[in-house]
Amino acid sequence: MHAQYHADHNPLQDAPGKISLTFDGWTSEIMTAYLGVTAHFLTAEWELRSVLLAFTELQGRHTAENAADTLYNIIKDFGIEGKVGFSIVITEVG
Repeated sequence: MHAQYHADHNPLQDAPGKISLTFDGWTSEIMTAYLGVTAHFLTAEWELRSVLLAFTELQGRHTAENAADTLYNIIKDFGIEGKVGFSIVITEVG
């Protein structure tokens, strides 16, 4: 599931600076892998905004390469390839 914005108002496109991403992957009790991706950015008025971009099931194996491919596709879907500045990975613990 990707967040949806009206075509003429995507707050990510309005961000005057870089966009930072946080993302987390985990596996359910029934061994289904998921990835959550959130974008963080400042508005022109210096207000911090956070937007959930995706909460999606990882297709295939739960590997770093698969997660990276999924993340890149989400970034492409939102048209922010040139705007991503920093990313923080939160890994599954225990």
